[in-house]
Amino acid sequence: PKIPRSSLDLRSSKPSTTPRRRPSSAPWVQTIRSVWGVNQAAPIAVVALFCIMTKIGIYSIWRVGFGLYPTATLVCEFAYAALFWCGVVGMLLACVAILAARSLQLLNSYAIALSMSILAVATGLQQQGILAAARLYVMHSTLASAGFFLIIGVIIQLRGKVSDRIVPAKPIPHQALLALGFLMFGMMLVGLPPWSGAVSKIWLVQQAV
Repeated sequence: PKIPRSSLDLRSSKPSTTPRRRPSSAPWVQTIRSVWGVNQAAPIAVVALFCIMTKIGIYSIWRVGFGLYPTATLVCEFAYAALFWCGVVGMLLACVAILAARSLQLLNSYAIALSMSILAVATGLQQQGILAAARLYVMHSTLASAGFFLIIGVIIQLRGKVSDRIVPAKPIPHQALLALGFLMFGMMLVGLPPWSGAVSKIWLVQQAV
């Protein structure tokens, strides 16, 4: 009997190499990806400038909330209580995100989110002493995060394709100087002495207790 030609064709036994079409993402996922792509493509100096703009929201709450509505009302009490608990949840999520960050830009971005959560908790307590310490912390955290972004920009330029990913890479020029700057701004973000972050955080804790 004749053997069918299809059984002798070896190409029929090969798995199909046609790529499968992935299901289209939801609109909100595409929006997040597009916004994240814009942030990734923005110059590092622009990203450092945005560190200042992140504090505009909390400053607006101070000016409007405590300026136009100095007396305590039921709505104000509910709003400040909600702001306090949102800050607490934000602090927990930001700490987890910092530990899981795979790049320096993400790490610094999550550190900014942590500082904003700390300011939200301080605002929710509605005490003048805490707000005074929070104003000092605003200036410190803004300058520290902006300077850290500038250091990251230099690292990205020197590392090439590795960029700012937290992975081993070959040595880069001026490595000792960059390491010193990285250590300095890292200590400022954490709030270690002798930088002003230590003073502002100790002051915040003293006023809260």
